[in-house]
Amino acid sequence: MKKTIIKLTNSLVLLMAVLAMTGCNSDGDETIALEYGKPHKMIVGEWVVGTGPRVWIFTDDGYYTDSQDNGQKRHTWRLDSNSQGDEPYYGGIYLDGVYYDILLLSDGLWRLKNGNTLLELSHGGTGNDADNENQNSESNHNAGGSGKLASTITISSASTRSTSEYQTIKFFYDNNNRVKAVEYGGTDEIVIGPQGYHLDYNISGTTMKLSGYDLRNSSVRMTSPGKGTVNSQGYLEMEYFETNESEIKKNDYLICYYEHNSKNQVTKMRVVESDTNKDFHVYTYKWEKDCITSVTGNPGGAGYSTFRYSDIENKCNINLNRMLYAQMYSEDIFGLALCGYICAKEKYLVNGDWKLDSNGYPISITHNGYTYNISYTK
Repeated sequence: MKKTIIKLTNSLVLLMAVLAMTGCNSDGDETIALEYGKPHKMIVGEWVVGTGPRVWIFTDDGYYTDSQDNGQKRHTWRLDSNSQGDEPYYGGIYLDGVYYDILLLSDGLWRLKNGNTLLELSHGGTGNDADNENQNSESNHNAGGSGKLASTITISSASTRSTSEYQTIKFFYDNNNRVKAVEYGGTDEIVIGPQGYHLDYNISGTTMKLSGYDLRNSSVRMTSPGKGTVNSQGYLEMEYFETNESEIKKNDYLICYYEHNSKNQVTKMRVVESDTNKDFHVYTYKWEKDCITSVTGNPGGAGYSTFRYSDIENKCNINLNRMLYAQMYSEDIFGLALCGYICAKEKYLVNGDWKLDSNGYPISITHNGYTYNISYTK
């Protein structure tokens, strides 16, 4: 059953371990099974090696090109075992006859290992287009997407006597500028999200699943046994991510349902018991001028009730108000609201001493003892 985020902070690593679903490769590293058993489909395309500019382009005929030799040579690739239907794939890959363990293959990130050699690739390369390479910085390659997008949030102590940096949150984007992954790095003090983890938001059709790995040890894999369903605009209508396999087997967990208006603004959140289908908590949200002005039911036990807003429009692509008030939709330990998967963002920023760049984008605020600095991809 769900607990408050304060109770979860000390046991978050245990929660991730409970959610882990792993296999073992030949070197003993744990690796995630490739979901849906379709690694060929995930591999075909352009991959930036490291931070670039080297790019590999894989085609479905078993060949790939390498920008280091100007794409003149056809290199070979093949998986070391066959994937049948929707069965998970736990094998590795041969690149020009050299075997690599696949530590990770997700929508946008690929990690390969051969002995002491570790390769990290990000999806969506620039090929040999020099103009594109000059226009895209290293951070753009890492973040993905296009245009001015939130790249990093750094959270530190607001005290002038302390320079402690608690968290660095890094965002990754798909081709539609939607957050597809987040990395919650930093120290032991948790401010937002699952501290110390890379988290992938995986959507296939109307189904959403979570997966990721420990930033301190990428061989520690996790895949949530819970899942969610999204509407046609990609907003969650139902999810039970904060559960484990044992609770699911016993049918003893909580399911969150989100009701949206025509603007995809959440008007009601119901937390329902799986076994009885009875409401455990109900929260209702009042909106004015595209902002939440009041909420009933005390979500997350955080004491939220009413809000006041500045006249500063939130030009940032993510919901920065959920950076400051992270428990608006109960616990939300996976940052779903911050990254835009629960609700459309409020039009204006909450009251506070926001600092803006020359184009009106928020870059800093101090709130409740923390200073938040936001950087962008361009």
